Amino acid sequence: MNNTDLKIIYNKIKTSKNILILTHMNPDGDAIGSMIALKLIIEKLDIPVDAIVTNKLEFMEELSETKRLLTTTNKNYDLTILVDVNSKDRLGDLEYLYESATNLIILDHHKVNLPKEIIHYVDSNAPSATTIIYQLTKENDIEINSKIAKYLYLGLLTDTGGFAYNNTNSKTLSLAAKLLNYNLNHSEMYNSFITPEYDTNYLMLEKKTIENLEIINNKIAVSFLSHEDITKHPYGTPKDFVNLGRKIKDIEVSLMFIEEEPNKYKVSLRSKEYLDVSIIAKKFNGGGHKYASGIRFNKEYKKIKDQIILEINRLLEDS
Repeated sequence: MNNTDLKIIYNKIKTSKNILILTHMNPDGDAIGSMIALKLIIEKLDIPVDAIVTNKLEFMEELSETKRLLTTTNKNYDLTILVDVNSKDRLGDLEYLYESATNLIILDHHKVNLPKEIIHYVDSNAPSATTIIYQLTKENDIEINSKIAKYLYLGLLTDTGGFAYNNTNSKTLSLAAKLLNYNLNHSEMYNSFITPEYDTNYLMLEKKTIENLEIINNKIAVSFLSHEDITKHPYGTPKDFVNLGRKIKDIEVSLMFIEEEPNKYKVSLRSKEYLDVSIIAKKFNGGGHKYASGIRFNKEYKKIKDQIILEINRLLEDS
């Protein structure tokens, strides 16, 4: 897919009269960071803009601007912008807003599974969607302030795991340094969003994840949380538990299955050094990055789980 020039994209934004911003369901730091940073940029143009999320998660309480996010709308918009979302299925209950959109723009760092004719700027090598928003500001000489910088940094910080993941490089750290120059408190943000304090529900789910952990061929770590588990110990979306398996010596791929609703499953895939888990995710109608991807499916848990593991083993053999 050939990217649309960011100057053309910004001109499209400037000539719009009422804008909607969407991101993926159960939004993470990068989704919220890119959404709010873009919203603040558009508000500087005095153009009406709404940002809508499927749900508000606990971590958002630390962020004042999230109070202005909506969860529903009955307005009409002449431009809809998708950030940090590579498939309409990832919009969850907000998919209808994609279907009813008259004009669409996609700004993302995932490989996109949407029609090629949609105006887009996608860079799968970028460490975060907020990196794309930052590029938009640089290409169009848009001045940013400390508030915009904070939300850009939020996405960069969280999607690199506090600059610990393989998507961290010199360019990532250079951008981080530029954003920190806006008087941001790295230590405060790191402690809030990378190593927050956890309640007992989180710890009980972590305990259950470890109890359910199985190791396959000394290369794959797999665990599972049932709907009963996450209902008994409610804690937002405990997606970071996939990293427990990733920390085990010699493990290359970690899988975390979560039964979000009865017979409805979410799978998080993480690799450590070389395996491209996005190849696996695509085979099961999922998506993501080389080192971090996701899949959703309904029913037939054991069958799909076995198929995913089989595909990973094949890929490991060929690597």
